[in-house]
Amino acid sequence: MKFLIFYFVLFTQLVNAQHQEATLHFIDGDSLFGYGTLKGEKIKFRISKEDKADVWDHNMVKGINFHGYGFDVKFVYLKVNKNAFYDLYEVLEEGSVTLYTDTRELRYNLNSPNSYGLLDLSLFLNKKRVVNNKALDEIENTPKTVSIYVKRENEEYPTSLNSRFRKKVLEYFSDCIKIEKKVSSGEWFSNDILDIVVFYNDICAE
Repeated sequence: MKFLIFYFVLFTQLVNAQHQEATLHFIDGDSLFGYGTLKGEKIKFRISKEDKADVWDHNMVKGINFHGYGFDVKFVYLKVNKNAFYDLYEVLEEGSVTLYTDTRELRYNLNSPNSYGLLDLSLFLNKKRVVNNKALDEIENTPKTVSIYVKRENEEYPTSLNSRFRKKVLEYFSDCIKIEKKVSSGEWFSNDILDIVVFYNDICAE
């Protein structure tokens, strides 16, 4: 079952653009600045706008950072279980616990039946930003779903929070009494997952 999100916003040109400024990160630690886009679970990247794009996958690169709108959006390759393939997931929070989401699962038609864009959950979580000259508060609040995972560096695979959210969060963050109290009391719900992970990294992590 997917993870319930109460609001969502359109993330248009940043990742879909043919020539979006980006930094490609290689497995060996090197990186390249240029222009990139996502094509399925592959990354198309070029050094300059005039170059022909090369196609990269998890065998050579760790992921890509897209630059624009005054902030970065980071995608990395992640294998969610031993039987899964490596897919691209957006990183919403990094630290002792990293929060991943498949924001590309959601597409929203803002202008016409053929006009689609990528959801950026980080925009949803910061409602003051403006997309396509539309204040986020003006975009229709419609229930949608998106896959959410958390992972510590020493864990081989991430933990899915896409069902039985309260039970899983209480188990995963069992070393943080403050999170346990806020979740158990109903102060924090599933749509507060970013706040939960940030709180853990800032307050509870050793």
